[in-house]
Amino acid sequence: MPDPAGAIVDIIIPVYNGMEHVVRCLASLLAARCKTPFRVIVIDDASTDRQLSRVLDRLADQLGFTLLRNEQNRGFVHSANKGMRYSANRDVVLLNSDTEVYNDWLDRLRQAAYLKENIATVTPLTNNGTILSYPCYPEGGPPPPDISARDLDRLAARLFSGHVVEIPTAVGFCMYIRREALRKTGLFNETVFGRGYGEENDFCLRASRLGFVHVAAPFVFVRHDGGASFGEEKKRLIREHLKILNRKYPGYDALIRDFVKRDPLRPCREVLDEARLRRQRRSYNVVLLSHSRGGGTEVAAKKDVLERIKRNEGAFRLLPVPGDKGRTLLRLGHMHTGPMRNLGPFDLQDGGDRRKLASILRELKARELIIHHTIDLGANAPEVLMRFSEEASLPYVFAVHDYLPVCPRVTLTLPKGIYCEDGERLGCHICLWRYGSEFGRPRIERWRKMWKTFLLKAEEVHVPNVDVMRRLEHWFPDVPVSCSPNHPPITGKIRIKNPSKKNAPMRIAVLGAIGYTKGFEVLRRCARFIRKKHLPIELMVIGHTRHDKVLEKLGVTITGPYDDAKLQTLIVQHHPDCIFLPSVWPETYSFTLSHALESGLPIVTFDIGAMATRTRGLEHALHLPLAWRNAPDRILPTVMEWLDDLTSRANALNGKAFSEPAWQKPFSFFRKSLRDVRAADRSYLIFFTPRSGSSYLTELLASTGCFGNPQEWFNPAWMGKVMRNLGAPTLPDYIQALLRLRKTENGVFGAECTIEQIERLGREKDFITFWPKNLTPVLLYRRDILLQAISLYKATETGVFHIRKDGKTPSPPSPEIRSVTYDADRIRHWLLHILHQEERLLRFIKRNKLTPHILDYEQLVTIPPQEVVRTFARWLDIDTNSCKPAIPMHCKVGNEENLIFRDRFKSKEKDFLKRIAKRRMALYRSLGRDLPLSS
Repeated sequence: MPDPAGAIVDIIIPVYNGMEHVVRCLASLLAARCKTPFRVIVIDDASTDRQLSRVLDRLADQLGFTLLRNEQNRGFVHSANKGMRYSANRDVVLLNSDTEVYNDWLDRLRQAAYLKENIATVTPLTNNGTILSYPCYPEGGPPPPDISARDLDRLAARLFSGHVVEIPTAVGFCMYIRREALRKTGLFNETVFGRGYGEENDFCLRASRLGFVHVAAPFVFVRHDGGASFGEEKKRLIREHLKILNRKYPGYDALIRDFVKRDPLRPCREVLDEARLRRQRRSYNVVLLSHSRGGGTEVAAKKDVLERIKRNEGAFRLLPVPGDKGRTLLRLGHMHTGPMRNLGPFDLQDGGDRRKLASILRELKARELIIHHTIDLGANAPEVLMRFSEEASLPYVFAVHDYLPVCPRVTLTLPKGIYCEDGERLGCHICLWRYGSEFGRPRIERWRKMWKTFLLKAEEVHVPNVDVMRRLEHWFPDVPVSCSPNHPPITGKIRIKNPSKKNAPMRIAVLGAIGYTKGFEVLRRCARFIRKKHLPIELMVIGHTRHDKVLEKLGVTITGPYDDAKLQTLIVQHHPDCIFLPSVWPETYSFTLSHALESGLPIVTFDIGAMATRTRGLEHALHLPLAWRNAPDRILPTVMEWLDDLTSRANALNGKAFSEPAWQKPFSFFRKSLRDVRAADRSYLIFFTPRSGSSYLTELLASTGCFGNPQEWFNPAWMGKVMRNLGAPTLPDYIQALLRLRKTENGVFGAECTIEQIERLGREKDFITFWPKNLTPVLLYRRDILLQAISLYKATETGVFHIRKDGKTPSPPSPEIRSVTYDADRIRHWLLHILHQEERLLRFIKRNKLTPHILDYEQLVTIPPQEVVRTFARWLDIDTNSCKPAIPMHCKVGNEENLIFRDRFKSKEKDFLKRIAKRRMALYRSLGRDLPLSS
């Protein structure tokens, strides 16, 4: 402590018990680095904690502060007055014993006190000080979680140096009082406010009548735990003393209400919020928007945030909060900061709010808006978000978690969870007219048109599995979609339960919160059927349902809501024979299924959506026809028979490893023999779209023996088998195995792949990182996309994709094989399909900063084969002297009919083709290339 002899300020700390707080307060005073000379006066108000008394005696001797004691407990105000009388002629700071001060706090408070002649008191910001509270205004609360109080004080000092705001009254946790004001106003009213709370307000109001003012110093922050000296007595004292203040000073309540309403300190709190957010910036920053309704979407959004933070990205969140008149507002925050209480909330329907939020996001250097859901933002959310994205110059990515873009009822279901099968326009009109939706009864054409525009303007549209991608392509064929699984596939070991008794009932567990779409009606019908037929089956819900009592009356056991972290323990405790997930809508992912897979128990689902897609091919999964959802007489016997069969094979199945059907399998082994095999010196990847001549090109290159064997090594149809044959457990291992075991003698490896194949791997973001740095990318495209679409249409109709030559003699297919009926709609469909692939492929190339060599189909089929080989040799720096002659193994499938179809389509679809040509031109120019195109 400083030498009290030269002090010009006395710091008065009334103390009653609370040793931990007192010690921390004194330690903070000792650690602070103030130039202002001060003396510390501690008044022990007859604390009952004898240990505290001994500690104070010892510290007073060691640190040199003044220790005064009351013989009996007299209350806070008496102790404060005693300290101020003892102080005599100095300025004082009344400091609660449950506060902590930092840095040069006293210098700054004194600076604020003498900015004007008539300032009586100065109060700093704090976490718990009513009208001086930050970040929770005005109720107070804990300090911010993302920054220490010491650093927050330092930040405030830098942001608001010398700035003060006039306030109606000081707040007594830390109150700088100038001696002149104290001399003219007098001490605290000990008679009325003896136990504390209200005494400083009374003092300030008396001083104000004498012409003094009171200021807040936002450039000082003091931590305050609040109420440590008074415990439960605090609420009673506040109520009683507030009544006294209003009697003595009529209009006091209105004065405080007016200050809270005007909130002149809000700009300071906003600046602090923004500064705290800026501390979370990284080199790459995104903003994530989701709903606040829990469930799988919220889990996925939180996991997205965590993964981005692990990658050292700045991941900020826009969180929906209720607003006036039923509108939803958005609160900006970060995982480390929580929602920023003093920014917004923002109404995106309001232009001013949009501009303000956009300005903050620019300060945060946000690069993308990741939209996980829009349901809380109202029916016109897509239009509002497009407007905001444009005004903020912030591209957005949309992650699909359900079918809101297609169905205002979200899940493609009627009431009671009846799946609507196709979602066609007439049926949707009737459904919305009869049953409505959360958004009223919007016209389905306008709804889907709005969402189509929103999806087309998105930088990317992510779906969690192939099933969702196919469904969206049905309704929005023009929208490019990328498939990115939410999480790595589940791996584990099968666990078949051996019944302890021969005739023990079969126990079927249902997991989760079971509403209508999750199969409540299926469960109810099954329970009725079990009771009616006296089947040896026990149904149980590990979780809860929308009507627990209804099912309990039917004999279903219900455990109640659970914590996800404890679910596996619950499953083990209830030891079911299998898990039934009776969801009747096409789920897009299902975290409940992830938990079920983790258990290793047999799983029963309906053959729809992610439930079926994610368990396809697993030996311990059963898929029931969705048409059986109302037929417990089919469901239950089938499940019993299947489980009996599994039980009979339990010895063979138990402990057997399984994995979801995805290629990024996280096994822990890899062929040791490959470590000693040298990888290819040169490698290339041919990116292509369907019917662009890839088969002709790759067979041509393979025939030379110098360019590897550039097959579709990433085609899901055979990739899994090749991985097993090579002993490659993961995608990076697989690529390394190919580079070593599928190269030619001259050390060259080649492969061809489509963007769809890469998307199905779920590795668009890191696929290229697994390849050598000298990888040579090649882009194969077709100038005439219309002929390309016609070729694909005919191939899919006839099943004839390639015709090989018989030795050196061409053997063209017969006209009967090639002839199909002209169908403009199907040609249009395949043209858009190719265009979407081109768009996704070029985005992938641009995102990975690839500079591919470009070859077009028209050039490929007109130049001599040997010239093609020489071109590739130049690109790869390969000596072709030892290469075999290039022999074309394919002949052209197209004929005059293709040209007839092209002319016919062109004559009818001129505007459509112009739009396609414009999109392709912009697409290829984005690569910095002006390529010859036609349609």
